[in-house]
Amino acid sequence: QLLVEGLVAAGQFTSNVAVFDPHCGGMPVMEYTCHNRSIMDICIIRDFIVAVSEDRTLSVWDITAGKIFKSGITVTKEGHPMTVSFSKGNLMFVGDTENRLHIFNTLNDSFELMESFDMGHQPRGSITSMWHNEGFVITGSKDTTIRIHTATRPPHLISQLTSAQGCVTSLDFADPASSAGS
Repeated sequence: QLLVEGLVAAGQFTSNVAVFDPHCGGMPVMEYTCHNRSIMDICIIRDFIVAVSEDRTLSVWDITAGKIFKSGITVTKEGHPMTVSFSKGNLMFVGDTENRLHIFNTLNDSFELMESFDMGHQPRGSITSMWHNEGFVITGSKDTTIRIHTATRPPHLISQLTSAQGCVTSLDFADPASSAGS
């Protein structure tokens, strides 16, 4: 049985997810396939690895049990998911190629789709990257913009930034709330 702490997980274009323990050498300690197209992004949530794929679905792997927990969960009927994000709480966010943000509830390990929202990237701006916390959601897009929204349902635009150099492929945010001392 594997412990989650210290593991490295990697989604692959081969539709596999490989899990590594850096203390056990360079080979994966486990690999699994639960999609029929490329893995676009992954995230670790508690004892699970969530993978989103070009096959328009997400799957959930139980790390400690070493088996698929849920698979074939439809994210979208058009386009495909590109990015998945999870922070404290029970909400998981998935961005797709059709400019939509899909919110999933992970409470009681349900991984149920709650709602989907158009995030305003134009034209048909694929959401390529995302970061969120309890206060806001940041999305990056092929349309060269970074949009900052409230983390409400529906999200409301706070600010839009534009990259002069083209498509936004990834982003991160140094959250001041997570580095505040007491």
